[in-house]
Amino acid sequence: MDIHHAMIVHNTPNRVYAALTQAPDLELWMGAPTSARPEVGSAVEFQFSRGRTLKMEIIRLEPGKLVQWRVVQPMWPGETADQVVTWTLIPYEVNTHIDFRMSGWLQDDDMFASPPVGSETHPT
Repeated sequence: MDIHHAMIVHNTPNRVYAALTQAPDLELWMGAPTSARPEVGSAVEFQFSRGRTLKMEIIRLEPGKLVQWRVVQPMWPGETADQVVTWTLIPYEVNTHIDFRMSGWLQDDDMFASPPVGSETHPT
C-alpha cells in the first residue's frame, strides 16, 4: 500500500529541497520539533505530541530534485520500519511540482484520504 500526493508549491525546486532538508523548515512543514542534517545516512527525527516520535534515515539526496527517507522508528504501534518516503521535485513554470510517495504501509485505510474531487466538506 502506498500513499501518493501530487501538488504544486509556489517556490523553486531548490527552495523546496531546502525546506525538506533543513530542521527549521521541516518543523514548519511537519508541525513538530525536528532534528535533521542534509546528509545521506543521517537521522531526521520528529517529536509529535503525547511522546510520539518518528525517526527517519536519509537514504538519498539529489539537490533540487529528490529527497528520500526510510522509516527507522515508526510513530504508530504495529507499523513496520519498511516504509520509504520519496519527495520528487519537478520544475513547473516558476513553481515546483512535488510528487510525494510513502510506500510500505501494511494496510489500506482512510487515515490520509482526501475528499473526492467536487465533494463538499462542512465544518464541524
